[in-house]
Amino acid sequence: MTYAYRARRETAITGHEERYPKPDGVLMSTLKDGELVPVPPHLEWSVEKGTTWSVFTRVAIGVVDQAGERP
Repeated sequence: MTYAYRARRETAITGHEERYPKPDGVLMSTLKDGELVPVPPHLEWSVEKGTTWSVFTRVAIGVVDQAGERP
């Protein structure tokens, strides 16, 4: 019996933020202390260093006669 692939886990090795800019031609700003200031890009998601963020596991197995065959 072999366990060549049983599961996979992905862990962030550094922090990451995914930001999306506004579409071309869209100028957005807000009024702050009487002045117009640009609105920063939208934060879609972030992950901190060391976070396990993806886990994959096999849910079914089968017995075959030779390596490479599919059950």
